[in-house]
Amino acid sequence: MASVWMQSSLTEMQFEDHNRKGHCASIIIVTFNHKKYLNRCIESVLKNSPLEIIILDNGSTDGTIEYINASYPSIKLIESKKNLGYGAGNNHAVQIARGKFIVILNPDTYVNSNWLDELLSPISCRGIVSCPLISTYDGSIVNACGNTEHVTGFTFARGLGTSISNPPLPCDKGIGISGCCFAMLREDYMSISGFDETFFIYMEDAELSWRLRLSGFEIILNYRSIVYHDYHLTISPEKMYYLEYGRYIILRKYYTRRMALSLLPSLMMAEILSFGLAFLHGPSGVNKKSKATIDGMFAHINLNVDKRKVALDTKEWEIPIDQLDGYIFGNIIKRFANFVFRINKKIILLK
Repeated sequence: MASVWMQSSLTEMQFEDHNRKGHCASIIIVTFNHKKYLNRCIESVLKNSPLEIIILDNGSTDGTIEYINASYPSIKLIESKKNLGYGAGNNHAVQIARGKFIVILNPDTYVNSNWLDELLSPISCRGIVSCPLISTYDGSIVNACGNTEHVTGFTFARGLGTSISNPPLPCDKGIGISGCCFAMLREDYMSISGFDETFFIYMEDAELSWRLRLSGFEIILNYRSIVYHDYHLTISPEKMYYLEYGRYIILRKYYTRRMALSLLPSLMMAEILSFGLAFLHGPSGVNKKSKATIDGMFAHINLNVDKRKVALDTKEWEIPIDQLDGYIFGNIIKRFANFVFRINKKIILLK
């Protein structure tokens, strides 16, 4: 599977073709106390003329339900009495979607007028997932150009903090989707069973990315389609729990014991990095990290993948220096970690 950057202009016939695609798209938005964002998000999506908007509310208490019923009665609203989680919420909404295409979109976003047409334009056949360029809410810098799938299970927002006018070029390995926004054929989403509902929040997009790659899907980064996302990189102890819990689930799901053993130097380095970040948050951070380790290592997982097909050379082996910030001498530690990752890679791939 490769990532592709859509750059060339469309012919008039191609434009008409992908313009029609927008009218066959179901936009799925899962909310939880996001009322303050919904007007701008929904209005911007409506300007793209989708087939339908489906909102699943995960038990909001901020008046979201009342607001949607009063302001947007034509929107399909699914009310969940409890918080199903992000992945399960999307899966539930996709079940009732009528569109040929489904578009997963965060509620704390807004889009431009040609976002949907551009997003769907690469999907000409089965096995393609289209991802937009995700900007910060004010449009000043990049939030993500896809995500980076690291060999240790870490996931990083690719291109975070770079200029929106000069995002990083795509590459052919280690590129995953961002759960903030992506599009694919509904039948493809159903064929791979959507998000793994083992993940309540965070890392569900990382796991889906690993599964898409393993299933031969092509992830296309389309920088002409832009989503504006209210995103700030912060990792609280609570968020750290879900990130690390999800990372352990991915490692257990996709690596055989033999592969994990060969990756032991890298995996140990990942533990040093993650525990270092946990220590910065004091006892609460260490407690959440420790709990994630125990819960993730003993949780029930859906072993619906062929581990033998996992290719380590399709993953990213280095971490971005500008992320996992906060350490004393942080850049030195991260550069040392990348040195360990590179040596481990050479040893494994030379076998």
